[in-house]
Amino acid sequence: MKLISFFVSVFFGCPIAASISPPYGNQTAPCIFTGSSGFDLLTKRNTSCRDLILSDLLVPGGVTLNLDKLKLGSTVTFNGPIPKPKFFQVHKLVDSVIEGITIVNAPVHVFSINGCKNLTLKGVTIDNKAGDATQKEWDEGKGGRNTDAFDVGGSEDIKIERARDDCVVVNSGTNIIFRNGLCSGGHGLSIGSVGGRSDNTVQNVLFENSVIADSENGARIKTKHSTTGLVSNVTYRNVMLQNITKYGIVVDQSYSCQTRPNGVSITGFTLVNVTGTVLPTGTNIFVNCGDGSCKQLEWKGVDVKGGKKSSTCLRIPSGSWC
Repeated sequence: MKLISFFVSVFFGCPIAASISPPYGNQTAPCIFTGSSGFDLLTKRNTSCRDLILSDLLVPGGVTLNLDKLKLGSTVTFNGPIPKPKFFQVHKLVDSVIEGITIVNAPVHVFSINGCKNLTLKGVTIDNKAGDATQKEWDEGKGGRNTDAFDVGGSEDIKIERARDDCVVVNSGTNIIFRNGLCSGGHGLSIGSVGGRSDNTVQNVLFENSVIADSENGARIKTKHSTTGLVSNVTYRNVMLQNITKYGIVVDQSYSCQTRPNGVSITGFTLVNVTGTVLPTGTNIFVNCGDGSCKQLEWKGVDVKGGKKSSTCLRIPSGSWC
């Protein structure tokens, strides 16, 4: 299975007449490859160009777009109809494997996983460090935004192993495993936000044997206010936190509206050996539950320190603390 061709054909799948400009040789302007036959021209002649632009390029199914013979220092620009698309759409795959992929400086969400069953991703590196910014730069509109590595929705039996990335968001789905990962510079390992979508059920999720470093959050569950849904049987096991900036552990049932915890039920939230550090400006643990809507929380071996103790936690359920 050659999934690079799957991605490019979906994202740039707009067959038009092929064109290429300018002539090859001593390049004075970018080489532009477009259309349904632009792929053939590109694969035959990409070593002749230093600056390449791929615009509305259609890659045949079952074929890989191979650019590993470009000249040293070459640049490749992808132009498409959407300014900041989901970078790698993985939709409706069954019994599939995505392995050994490195992606650098994605413009927005990277892997959009939807409608899949029995999918494994392993050995994936997503490096968006170029989008890191200080708080001042962030306030000025600089830095990368919403560069979630893996957004999972409406899928079953998903495994993500040996990943290095800006981390995971599970919005809906069942039987999701993230294992042996390194998350750096993102929002942590997150459930949700859940609520207000066509599918608002998250069940049987396991995050284990992973490190979350230099990120805004560590372990996080967030559900939207004034909606319904279910978050059930979520486990974080053997997870180390390093230099978390905002919340080490956060359960927030009123995401986007702090005064109205909602009707989304959280049942079965287990933490086992979740340890590490939060920066002094951050908060170790924050819990904001609705009235009776957080149940069966079981935390063991949880030791998160370095940050502040929250004074605004609400309705802390048995088995957890703040």
